[in-house]
Amino acid sequence: MIGGADGNETTEVQVTSASSLGVGALYQQRSWCGFDLGVLVRCNQADATPQRVAKVADALPTSSPVPLQGRTPIAAAEGSGERDGSAGLETGETILAPVAALSYRPLICSYSWPCETALRIVGCESNGDPAATNGVSWGLFQINAIHAWRWPDFWEHWSDPMRNTQYAWELYQEQGFAPWDCWWAW
Repeated sequence: MIGGADGNETTEVQVTSASSLGVGALYQQRSWCGFDLGVLVRCNQADATPQRVAKVADALPTSSPVPLQGRTPIAAAEGSGERDGSAGLETGETILAPVAALSYRPLICSYSWPCETALRIVGCESNGDPAATNGVSWGLFQINAIHAWRWPDFWEHWSDPMRNTQYAWELYQEQGFAPWDCWWAW
């Protein structure tokens, strides 16, 4: 609650750990008020007035969300909406990159690739979890096992965010962002 028993207006918000939400849940929610340190603050849809959102923003330290480029899986499945060609987003659509991906910003942005795109790919591929795997792809950038031969230490260090980012950088230098399946993120 923001406010209190002194008669001032209160605003109820839901505070959720980003790690407790899957990627789909993050992208489906449209009423996030702010986030910081891996915590997302979600406003009640009916209470998300500009004044109440401002109160939440003033009460909590927040960061700017990273907008995703391209169509989201939800928008693609719905097949509706007007395309904004300059931004690549559905008009009026607001998308947040998972907060965990943003915690690796200094590491990811230390390379000379489009930083925001790389962050969105990390958010899409692993939800910012360096230990993520699907049995075929591994780590923060979900490096596919087909590339493991390039790095003799891959199987010992795939879950190290620094190593995984280095592997991703080397792939990016050769092929751009083509090796990643999150086509809508870049």
